[in-house]
Amino acid sequence: MNLKSDQHIESKEILLSILLPTYNYSTGVEKIFNQLNLSSIPFLWHRIEIIVMDDSNNSDVEIQMKKIVDTIKCVKYTRNNPAAGPCENWNRLINQAKGKYYILMHHDEFPITKNFISKVLHNIEENNNVDMIMMDCILMNKGANSLRRHTPSFIRKKVFNLYPGYLFRRNVIGPTATLIIKRSLHYTFDCRLTWLIDVEEYYQIRKKIKYWVYSENLKIASYIDRNDSITERLKGEISEIRQRESKYLSIKHVDALVWLNNKRFYMALEGLLWMGFRVITRTYWYIMNKFKRYPVSNEMAKIAFDDHK
Repeated sequence: MNLKSDQHIESKEILLSILLPTYNYSTGVEKIFNQLNLSSIPFLWHRIEIIVMDDSNNSDVEIQMKKIVDTIKCVKYTRNNPAAGPCENWNRLINQAKGKYYILMHHDEFPITKNFISKVLHNIEENNNVDMIMMDCILMNKGANSLRRHTPSFIRKKVFNLYPGYLFRRNVIGPTATLIIKRSLHYTFDCRLTWLIDVEEYYQIRKKIKYWVYSENLKIASYIDRNDSITERLKGEISEIRQRESKYLSIKHVDALVWLNNKRFYMALEGLLWMGFRVITRTYWYIMNKFKRYPVSNEMAKIAFDDHK
């Protein structure tokens, strides 16, 4: 897809930084690079940068990246020694980025939109001086061979627009990879947080932005049944961590966190409504997947399931 003008194409400004924090998951890194298909768009290399910051305790990602860095000039790789930890790794990546916009894409997330980079650049330039672009989020369960939409788009848009404080109760946005954010608006991740760290960034950014758009044509898949994911590692502790972090955030964001205050009746009512909503939507997607009716095209479904371990 062509960009808006020759002037834009020839510009030396880096328009987009794709930031990849990695930890012991070279298969996921390979999947991302396969989907970015950088070798097919050398004419766009000067407009983008891909930065991989590796926190692994083995050399698998490093060995893999050496081959890529040698051939793709817009890719940069750094191995943290000692390991920085997830939060600090994310902050280092964003501080190192030079792009006007960035996507923070973890190693178990990947684009399933064909010609993803070209289409992202086109969306940025088509929406002149946009602060943020929200992409569609598809959750993938490889073991069950199923795909489902993270949250309906109308809920994501309404919550983000009208009541971003609700994100501290329910992350209806999804992972950070679903947002293309103007780098000048970035809020440094608070390393005192673990479970609510991403939604606090969403809330802080929402307070700053004036103009954002939703692009359902840009789709990010997130792998939800990996045994070594952060969610799996925290399993059994999530409730305690959420409670502790909610208390901390209720002090930090007094004006926003209605759902974190002691309004037990409303929290219980919301909990029942949310549970009912989840039962309905998950039953719907279970039935649809049985008939191979996915929330994306068959081509995108094939991309999601192929070569992903």
